[in-house]
Amino acid sequence: MSIELSSDYYLLNFNALVKFVASQYGDLISVEEWEFVRRFQLLSTDAAKLFVRLCLRTRVCYFSEQLVYSEISSIDGAIDELKKNEFVLINPIMEGVDLLNVLTKEDLKSLFTDKSIKGSLKKEFLVENILSSYSIKKIYEIIFKTKILVYKNKDKEVEALLHFFFGNRFQNLTEFVLQDLGMVTYEKYVIDKSSRLFSNRLDFEHSLILSQLSEESFLAVEADDFETVVAIEKQIPAVSSNRKKKKQKGKILNRCAAYLEKNKLLEEALLLYQQTDRIPSRERQARILKTLSRKEESIKLCEQILEDSFSEDEKEFAESFLHKLNTNKNKVKTQQPIFKEILILENQNEKSVEQISLEFLQSIYHSVHFVENTLMNSLFGLWFWEEIFAPIQGAFCHPFQFGPLDLFTDDFYQARKSGILIKIDQLKGDPNVVKNNFIKKYETKFGIANHLVYWEMISKEMVEATLACIPLQHIEVIFKRMLLGLKENSSGFPDLIAFAKDLKSYEMIEIKGPGDKLQKNQTRWFEYFKQNQISCRLIHVEWKKNEEF
Repeated sequence: MSIELSSDYYLLNFNALVKFVASQYGDLISVEEWEFVRRFQLLSTDAAKLFVRLCLRTRVCYFSEQLVYSEISSIDGAIDELKKNEFVLINPIMEGVDLLNVLTKEDLKSLFTDKSIKGSLKKEFLVENILSSYSIKKIYEIIFKTKILVYKNKDKEVEALLHFFFGNRFQNLTEFVLQDLGMVTYEKYVIDKSSRLFSNRLDFEHSLILSQLSEESFLAVEADDFETVVAIEKQIPAVSSNRKKKKQKGKILNRCAAYLEKNKLLEEALLLYQQTDRIPSRERQARILKTLSRKEESIKLCEQILEDSFSEDEKEFAESFLHKLNTNKNKVKTQQPIFKEILILENQNEKSVEQISLEFLQSIYHSVHFVENTLMNSLFGLWFWEEIFAPIQGAFCHPFQFGPLDLFTDDFYQARKSGILIKIDQLKGDPNVVKNNFIKKYETKFGIANHLVYWEMISKEMVEATLACIPLQHIEVIFKRMLLGLKENSSGFPDLIAFAKDLKSYEMIEIKGPGDKLQKNQTRWFEYFKQNQISCRLIHVEWKKNEEF
């Protein structure tokens, strides 16, 4: 059943956003932003609709004939009202190339009819041709003789409202539409002023700057833009102990430092890495210090990591690298190697090695499913649903979250410890009751967004088969390790789950193709499974060689 949106759905959503921000952050909104809100609310319905339509479009300017909306009774009237209220600019001064790019190729050919202009050229070359043949003044004269350019204004105020609401740059008004269309359903959780992302205006402004710099740094690294990468570090504001801002800052510093390190600017990279302890900053520092022949500093840093490591990966690195620094030898592995089976199969180029292996194994088991991280994460998300969406201060700041802001931090467990321990203890209860609770949660929450639950990957039948085949004790043991750090331990699970033909036992199976090997987090899970007698297999696939005659 398709859902039909009202013709003014986008205006209703924008008004809802403005109302929410005014309610939550009224004391932090600037004079300019309040003035924007006041003037927007005084616009006629047509003008308000057109402005929001412009906000939803990707470009900042359009010619009036490109703005066609059947629900707006008078586009010209709306444009005129927006101009009077400075919500749009009309025919502003722009770079010639930017102005020409707003036009279609057919517009360019019809407006610039000089014989020297080759209409057969691709648009980008056609634009270059026009710029070299006409003065900027003449280009403006030709275009604005017959056309009206509408340039969206108030971007700064709109961006501020969006950042107050979402706290990031990757969510926008489309979140409302996805919910309106029923494409995403969000859990209902408590949001109040105690859950605000920003406690003061400076925190907000720093977060907004960091979000912008994060995007700029990503684009600069992708474009190999050395000058921009170097300049970004100088623009990063000094931030408070706010976890979110420290995380934002650390991400930017690590990205820029990695770029400098890749370009052999080790001293410069080290200075950036030293401004954050966000993983993998300390590892990179230790490696650079060794390369720069500052061995003692590298040793000291590794010792600090061992005293207070932020992840298992970081701890393992420090142990191994410290051994290498002290002995000039790689760390001797003390654990027994994980036993691997060899499976010789015929290569089918159109299929992945996991798919080929799954099809082969189907005959051995009742059923085999490709699940990787989705199954155990989903079971975890279902069992701890109430804890995930518990009304913890600062966990929820807007209605479009897939989980609490602290889900993948150490704070998640500590803030909900009592409830989580009760849920862990309940796994030891009557197996039928526990299994029924899992299924009931699946049925009542089906389709509701949750960071850890992969509705498109797990069916009710798979959950039922999983609970029939996997002892609850094993699920409990797995959940306990996940709770030690969801960020790390929600990944690394084997590719496949195989249910025995009698549906009373199971095996988790990791498939590795030729030349592939276990990653660190996968190795840790296999070692943990081995310690806790959890059934798992590591299969290395080799391709059957074609016989030559």
